[in-house]
Amino acid sequence: MTPENQSPSAVSARSVAIILLSLIGAPGCGSGVTVRQSRPTTLTIGFGLAATTAARYGNGMQEAARVIAFEGLATFDRDGKPQPGLAESWSEAPDGLSWRIHLRPSVRFHDGKLLDARTVVDVLRQRMLQQMGPAATDISEITVAGDRDVLIRLNARSAFVPEALEIAVQEPNQPDIGTGPFRIVSSSSNGIEMAANQDYYLGAPRIDRIVFKPYASLRAAWADMMRSQVDVLYDVGPDALDLLRPASNVHVFEFRQRYAYIILLNLRRLKFKDKQIRAAINGAIDRDKLIADVFQGFGTPAVGPVWPEHWAYDRNLPMFRYSPATAAKAFGSVPADPAARRAGQGNIRFTCLFGEATQEPLALSVQQQLQPFGVDMNPELLSLDEFQERFTSGNFDAVLLNALIGPNLLRLYQFWHSDAPYNFGGFHSGAVDRSLDSIRHAADDDAYRTGVAALQRAIAEEAPAVFLTWSARARAVSDRFDVAPNPNGDVLKTLRLWRPATGERTAGEN
Repeated sequence: MTPENQSPSAVSARSVAIILLSLIGAPGCGSGVTVRQSRPTTLTIGFGLAATTAARYGNGMQEAARVIAFEGLATFDRDGKPQPGLAESWSEAPDGLSWRIHLRPSVRFHDGKLLDARTVVDVLRQRMLQQMGPAATDISEITVAGDRDVLIRLNARSAFVPEALEIAVQEPNQPDIGTGPFRIVSSSSNGIEMAANQDYYLGAPRIDRIVFKPYASLRAAWADMMRSQVDVLYDVGPDALDLLRPASNVHVFEFRQRYAYIILLNLRRLKFKDKQIRAAINGAIDRDKLIADVFQGFGTPAVGPVWPEHWAYDRNLPMFRYSPATAAKAFGSVPADPAARRAGQGNIRFTCLFGEATQEPLALSVQQQLQPFGVDMNPELLSLDEFQERFTSGNFDAVLLNALIGPNLLRLYQFWHSDAPYNFGGFHSGAVDRSLDSIRHAADDDAYRTGVAALQRAIAEEAPAVFLTWSARARAVSDRFDVAPNPNGDVLKTLRLWRPATGERTAGEN
């Protein structure tokens, strides 16, 4: 579903992406002494996405810039544990009925205004309750408790409070003003310019200017990179990885995204009422083959909704595996004649909607894998607006999503709890609700881990969706820049620490 900066997911539709995207600015660590270059340094980022609409293209580029310009009170490690962001620390009261959030000192917005507790309270009141969905009933009030302290009082213990602190902080009534290491100077579908935040609380960046340069295709952006007119390829497609990896003048940085490709099933449809059928569809999917055929080996099988690197994830519990014998048994007789299968004479027929043309190869590959079992899935590409309307209104059999469901459990709560805001498939399960609520109210790590194990078992039993693959992504960076590594994933999160390689000219200087 839905980028990683403005809402909790990157669905393949504009507003669903806005619904599901989450804001995760990630400050670097340690300020140190910044050594300025003798002349301004510009980093040019080539942003190219093939087969997409101009509106979606522009929005995606703007979201990418906002990830750099905006930060959250918390960030996440690869293991799903929240870490300090704009909040220096937080602590839970002994009785579990309040959280105190302590802000970093001297953080200022891009216009120079100090980030104080009052501003954070306003942001949390507006957005945190929405972020937590039905779990927001745990919150009694959010108040100022000092210049740098915010107090969140609770009606019931909530382990989701720290996980909800990821929301991005922007200056009230100033949607383009954040606290990040770079600020947006100008923005349009023709490009975006960002300037270094010289007053950044962790130290001024070593790059003076960032330019997002749009391209009609990745190939065009790549060509300009070879001409030294682009310093970074924002997104390297799987088909280009093998060509770029051995290049001597380009470094490729690969990382697993927190998004999973899933087919969300509408459980209001009679054909999906039987959980055995839903589980059998999962068993009919060869995820390794999807990754090999569609993503050229670039990705990870999704055997359930829990982020596979989460500290509480148990790899020994039941999960969705490729099991053709089990699938064939569940579906009963299967038409042996390929022509009959193509004519739609299978046991189950349904339409799967998707809103991005780039997802068509995945949809067709899933269709081909299901056909031998008598399951006829008809992929249908819609415009973004129509996809949004059909998806959010529940007017669908199934939808293919690239959903932001990792790395924490709050995001799963938003999808799979009966009253969750993104439960567009009408899923209801007492066992899943109980497991999610036990995580939500966990008093310690042991209780949290027990809740996650219960959730894994319940999801494996109920199969509310078809889980396909965890997305992977790669950035390509010219060797004209020294890149600070990021053990938690995306190297664009360390942009503040990047610097031109000694003696090298950058694309912006040509």
